[in-house]
Amino acid sequence: MKEIVLILVSIGLLILFIFVVLYIRLLLIAKERTQESINALKGEKILLSEKAANFFGHKSAKVKQIRGNGFLALTDKKIYFKMWLPNKTLIIPLTSIIEVQKVNAFLGKTKAKPLLKIIFYRNNGLRDEVAWLVQEPEKWIFRINKLLRNL
Repeated sequence: MKEIVLILVSIGLLILFIFVVLYIRLLLIAKERTQESINALKGEKILLSEKAANFFGHKSAKVKQIRGNGFLALTDKKIYFKMWLPNKTLIIPLTSIIEVQKVNAFLGKTKAKPLLKIIFYRNNGLRDEVAWLVQEPEKWIFRINKLLRNL
């Protein structure tokens, strides 16, 4: 009986150790991606940023796609997003934005908080939509709309 308890405790500790190592690695990746983003935006004025925005995906990619956290920034020229894992970058020029909205769900996924949704034209001229969970979507909507009015 003691051996079984010892084995179960050992397995539990091993699982806990693995989760701690993975969590620390994710924090290091997040820090690295944030620094990469700041470097990529050097010389531009960052008006708003969110270090851990939760990306809900592209409408054009349908339901089967990778969602994830990353660094989101608004400059006076674009919306910039760098996902932590996988390492992907999305840049939406302000001139391509059609509309900015606050929504409760996107691509059939929802959270307990409203999402920031951007409707825009892709480089190929096709319309697309993306959404993020950010701390203050109203603040993002206000700032983006203010910039759009001044284009």
